[in-house]
Amino acid sequence: MNQIETDINELELFHRRASETFARLLDDIQKKAGCHLVFQVNMGETQSYLTSVKLGWVAEKVRLFNDLPIFKKDEEDDSGVEFSSIDLEIRQQRMPDWTRQRDMAAYLASRRHHKFPALLLVGWQGWVHNERDEKWGEDKQAMSESLNLRGLDTTGMCWELDDSNTYFYALDGQHRLMAILGLRDLIRDGHLPARDKFGKHRSAGGLSREDIIQQTGEDKVDAHQRLQRLMDERIGIEIIPAIRMGENEEEGRRRLWQMFVDVNKHSKRLSNGELTQLDESNGYRVVARKLVANHPLLNSGMLPSGEERPKVELVKTQLSENADRYTTLDTMVEVVRAYLKENETLDEHKSYVFWDSLIAKGISIRPNDHVLNEGVKDMTKYLDLMARIPSHRAFIQGKIAGEIRSSDSGEDNILFRPMVQRALAAAVGKLATRGFSPEKVLETLAKKETEGQLRLTNDKGPWFGVLCDVNGKMRRYKKNRDLCCSLFGFLLGGGVEDDIDRERLREDFAEQRVIDPETGIAIDLEGNRITRDEIHLPNPWR
Repeated sequence: MNQIETDINELELFHRRASETFARLLDDIQKKAGCHLVFQVNMGETQSYLTSVKLGWVAEKVRLFNDLPIFKKDEEDDSGVEFSSIDLEIRQQRMPDWTRQRDMAAYLASRRHHKFPALLLVGWQGWVHNERDEKWGEDKQAMSESLNLRGLDTTGMCWELDDSNTYFYALDGQHRLMAILGLRDLIRDGHLPARDKFGKHRSAGGLSREDIIQQTGEDKVDAHQRLQRLMDERIGIEIIPAIRMGENEEEGRRRLWQMFVDVNKHSKRLSNGELTQLDESNGYRVVARKLVANHPLLNSGMLPSGEERPKVELVKTQLSENADRYTTLDTMVEVVRAYLKENETLDEHKSYVFWDSLIAKGISIRPNDHVLNEGVKDMTKYLDLMARIPSHRAFIQGKIAGEIRSSDSGEDNILFRPMVQRALAAAVGKLATRGFSPEKVLETLAKKETEGQLRLTNDKGPWFGVLCDVNGKMRRYKKNRDLCCSLFGFLLGGGVEDDIDRERLREDFAEQRVIDPETGIAIDLEGNRITRDEIHLPNPWR
């Protein structure tokens, strides 16, 4: 063996022994109670330390940011630096919403492939509030950080963190923390109560271990074992000290406060439309997305110029009067929900209502593909029938939706308004459960459209008052949408046989056509001004 080969072998042996030594060092750190291997991260003048911990550690050691003692001092006494009322108000506005705890805990408990981003934590120690502690210098500047750290390398990248005598507070990730706390309670107590926004327990709407087991379809023993293991899963954390070496208490507090404001300013909650584009666990959202991608009434077309022509607004929940879109993605989810829920009784093998029980309990499990495909088929049949209506044929062929919808310059057609689309789907679904053919029902609707019976602002039509006020402004309240649905059912279903139900519908209809609440004067279907008691329902269309 020549000298070069000898040197190479010795070098390989050296690296192997160094790796073995480093591995033993890591093992020793991990065996120490409360010790963690952390890596330093520098951005700007902010130093932080990255590692991972068990969910059980988070539930035991981490608290909400608003409980951080460095922000409590000015609320409890007059010592220290004034904390402005504006800052306090902003902090109150950023208080975590406890209504989210149940759904997020259910996500962790039910979804096998769950994942939370890392938590950003503040490390605080008791000496910070003791101005006589030796860790404060004569100039009131900290002699060390509020973390127990020991360097492991010469570059300052690897550290050993001892979490004893240290308290941690979630600067970013308070809702994730609440979810982990809720998961712990669910596993430990077998039940997680629902809460209001401020954390007070509500009497109804909680979540139990049995709910999770039932919805996941697991064997009970296997499910209990899986749930018990969840608190041993690991999540990333990034830690910053409440006080850095060389800071005084005021400087530390202001630094943390600015970071809290920055984190919240740059965070953004997803809109309903954005959630619908991403959500794979809500069956109605999955079906709506498939329809938007594939059905001619909803999928993007092409303009003569070759540009894409979207037909569905994906983010916003409402449409302007002259918008070129037919509907919104959020509306399509509600259309799917309304129609499929009513059609549930038509086929006992379909389980659309089961989706609601999952959604209501916050359980994130994607419905099986067979039922999803059945939902797509049922909704495709419904949209195929809608596509036969003259206004919809014109839209598919290239007419702008705003020209059909607008009350000012268009055809004033109510079917191009999201609120009406939801109400109609529910009404047709309900009629189908009563034995009415959706094909016949929508044929009748198409005929009435050609007769001008679907105009919004015509005071001699049935929708005046129900969907808009005397000035033509849309009434978007739930009671108006419900009345619209009932009126569709009445008109397309040939009336209401029950005298009590008919009178209740008449009273609701009359009330919405009142133009002078003091005198009770209303507009009838002939355009005459009479009292609300004299108002009659329109004649059924069938």
